Amino acid sequence: TDAQGRGVFTDVQAGDCVIVPFKETVTRHGVFLAPYSAPDSNSKGICAGATVSVEPAGGDVSVELEFFEPRWIRGTCAKADGAPLGYVKVSGKGIGLTRYAQASATGAYELGPLTPGTYQVSLGLGDAEGIAPAPRFAQAGEEGVNLTALPSAGLFLQLTDSAGFPIETAHLTATRRDSFESRSMRLAGSPELSAELPPGTYDLTVTTNSGQVAVAPGVAVRAGDSQIVSMELEPAARLRVRLLAGDHGQTPCTVEVFRGPARLATAEVSPGGTKIFQVPPGSFVLRGRPTFSPTGNHAEYVETEFTARPSELSQVDLTW
Repeated sequence: TDAQGRGVFTDVQAGDCVIVPFKETVTRHGVFLAPYSAPDSNSKGICAGATVSVEPAGGDVSVELEFFEPRWIRGTCAKADGAPLGYVKVSGKGIGLTRYAQASATGAYELGPLTPGTYQVSLGLGDAEGIAPAPRFAQAGEEGVNLTALPSAGLFLQLTDSAGFPIETAHLTATRRDSFESRSMRLAGSPELSAELPPGTYDLTVTTNSGQVAVAPGVAVRAGDSQIVSMELEPAARLRVRLLAGDHGQTPCTVEVFRGPARLATAEVSPGGTKIFQVPPGSFVLRGRPTFSPTGNHAEYVETEFTARPSELSQVDLTW
């Protein structure tokens, strides 16, 4: 399919050659070939996708798509007390392929068929089912990828603007100090805004639709306890990050904004794409890391420094 989601579909088997025509109005975009594996095609294998650049001037582009033996990721889902957690949704997100599954009554699930590679396996829970754990990294074909709901801890935010007036709706991003985990949620309430988080130490960033921001680094949230945090918001600086393709090519990238040890914002940005962050005025470090890097290899990071000014939109290019 092209950037607008338009596509051409055809039934192919290993060894087939197919010609896919694209109109000139489409060729300025990258063309993503994402073969679909039908339920009855498991015996034939599964085909990996590829991103292809088609020049506006036209001409043919030859692409080889490789068939693999289908693989699955299997595991179980459980409540925080260890009891089976049935009928919940599980997703596996890889590079160019995402699969979904529903756990059985006993909590067992399987994701597939999958092509080889690393996947982020996530558990989707309703409000009454607990808090979902951070996504796990797993390899296609891996067994025993078990997902357990987490106990919750209460967090109450008392928010005011620079004039001292209470703020009743806001967006909260909570990032853990000891992992890559980041949770975002919209909050509403008065006089306090409440959220449920797993126990841990977090850097909190609060933003509003009116362009205000506040941060609270290193907030400890404990199980069985309710943490109250007071924050005064100020006019935010806006930062447009443009990710330029470099040595990492089209590898998915997660962009993070740091001030000292505090990680204030995080988002996945595609090479060639942009993302706007709201941050407090000041000096920061912008870091890019591979999204699908379970070990967090620092040798793969790219960084740049920048200064954000109040009520201004600044652009920073990060070569990935």
